[in-house]
Amino acid sequence: MIPCLLGFLTGLNLCPPFLVAFARAADYGDFAGTLLFFLAFFVGTSIFLVPLPILGVFRGFASWRTIGRLAALVVGFFYLYKATLLLAGGALL
Repeated sequence: MIPCLLGFLTGLNLCPPFLVAFARAADYGDFAGTLLFFLAFFVGTSIFLVPLPILGVFRGFASWRTIGRLAALVVGFFYLYKATLLLAGGALL
């Protein structure tokens, strides 16, 4: 039970722009202004998600899959390097 809870807490993180939006909305002081601010925040961030369904068209191209796998490999090695630096205490600079 404890490892599951700790794993959940480790993976739980708050989006910094959401925290800023929450703090700014708290400054408004009225419900309508806060609601309008979060509505604008939602619309503004949703615009970036609109093109995602269109990307499904490219799944049939083998070259795009290869590029995606190579990008995932590069990112994986980057995180492995960063984790090694963190565990070694920065001695591998």
